[in-house]
Amino acid sequence: MTSVFEKASPMPRGLPSTTAPSSYDLYEGITYQDYWTGKDTANFNALEQAIVCELLPPHGDRLLDLGCGYGRFAGSYMDRFENVVMFDGSRSLLKAAQQATDGKACYVWGDVNYLPFRAGVFDEVLLVRVFQHLVDSRGCIQDVRRILKPGGRFLFNYSNKRNAYRVMKYLLGGTRHNPFDTRMLMVEANYYHHHPAHVEDLLNAAGFEIVSRRGAGVFNKIVEHSGFLADIIPPGISLAPFLGRFLLAPWIFLDTRVKENSPPAPPAGDEAMFVCPRCGLDLLAKPEYYECSGCRKTYPIEDGIIDMRMESL
Repeated sequence: MTSVFEKASPMPRGLPSTTAPSSYDLYEGITYQDYWTGKDTANFNALEQAIVCELLPPHGDRLLDLGCGYGRFAGSYMDRFENVVMFDGSRSLLKAAQQATDGKACYVWGDVNYLPFRAGVFDEVLLVRVFQHLVDSRGCIQDVRRILKPGGRFLFNYSNKRNAYRVMKYLLGGTRHNPFDTRMLMVEANYYHHHPAHVEDLLNAAGFEIVSRRGAGVFNKIVEHSGFLADIIPPGISLAPFLGRFLLAPWIFLDTRVKENSPPAPPAGDEAMFVCPRCGLDLLAKPEYYECSGCRKTYPIEDGIIDMRMESL
């Protein structure tokens, strides 16, 4: 990984400062809804919603929305999956997600680097607007692979280091950061751009195959710089497959599938879904908390949210 920083620009409303000390709770206390309801981001929100809705399967047993935020994509999966787990590092955003979904999901407060789930329990994992914050991208992909069932799907997006704008800027001498270098590029603390080849190498090594690609983030840049065009610039839904195929867009969505042998199916029941994030052993379900069968650590359930943060151990 490079240690090169680009000059930080002022953060727009509804986004955290990327100079925060950790990545999993970056959005605590942030009014993230405000960012996506603004006029200059409405088209981009519509595009991402359309991509997720298109690429998620029509039905399934159990889905994990990893980094669910306030439940921005809940409308794309709540009616498609029998069981939904919403996971985030921000308790305030989880409360908003809980309200948005009428308490119909399972809500877990934790660290994306320490997933408290048994191997092979999910049909689908959704990870949107999270990957760019993770230092250990390899570990994330491998852990997602671990918790997916045989044939499970992983839908996520990443910030594309080699998008058309960055390539042009580099070729014209506007930046010294080489978009063709496959290493991760740290542009700010807790914010990374990824080269498509690097991401696809990580997926292949973890046992995933790519089913489809979508590109996003072209037209919204025009809107950001020319706000008066917000009502007439299209979201870019029809171009998303083209931009994904040629990896030209600032944001790349990948729909992937497990291609290797997977662990056996887990026991039924929600209590069998969880393991201790610290030691990996089974958790015992109690009325108001979960208790590790090994290290005896407890994880409280407060207002319907399970606190499985590593820092609370």
